[in-house]
Amino acid sequence: MSFAGYIMSWSTESAVCLLIGLILFVVEFIVPGFSGFGIAGAAFLIAAVVIHAVSPLYAVISCVLILLLLFLSAMIVFRSLKRGKLSRLPLILNEKLDADSASLSGMGAKDMKGREGVSVNLLRPSGNAEFDGVRLDVIASGEFIEKGKRIRIERIEGSRIFVREVPEENRKVQ
Repeated sequence: MSFAGYIMSWSTESAVCLLIGLILFVVEFIVPGFSGFGIAGAAFLIAAVVIHAVSPLYAVISCVLILLLLFLSAMIVFRSLKRGKLSRLPLILNEKLDADSASLSGMGAKDMKGREGVSVNLLRPSGNAEFDGVRLDVIASGEFIEKGKRIRIERIEGSRIFVREVPEENRKVQ
C-alpha cells in the first residue's frame, strides 16, 4: 500500500481527530506556560489512532506517522519563531540582556566590586544601598544587614549585586 493510499484509507472521523490533535500541539508550542492544549492534542491523536486502527500493525504505523508529523510541525514552528513570521509577533521577546545594556547606572560591573556604601534600609536579604550617591538594589550575602550599616560589594551576577557588611576594623578610610 502506498503512502497516499494509506492516508486515503482514513475515515473522516479519524482524520478530523488527527487534524485537531496536530493543531492543538502547535498551539501548545506557541502558548506560554503549561496548558491543556497539549493534553487535549494527545487525546485527539490517540482517538484518531484508535478509530482508524484495524490491527496493531496499523496502530504502530499511525503512531510513527503522527510522531513524524509532530516533529516536522515542531521544527517549522521553532524555525518560524526564530527567523520567520512568528518571530515578529508581540508575544515573542527578541531583546537580549547583556553586560553592556545592563550597566549599573553607567558604572561598569567590574568597577563596582569592592566598593563600599551604606544600606539605605534593612537588607533581609534584599533592599537598597547607596554607593557614591547612586542608589542600587542589592542582596545581602549572609545575614540580614541593618539600616545605615557600612557594606561592601562582594560580587555581581548579572543584574544582582551581592553585598556583605563591613566589620568596623576593616572599613576603608574616606
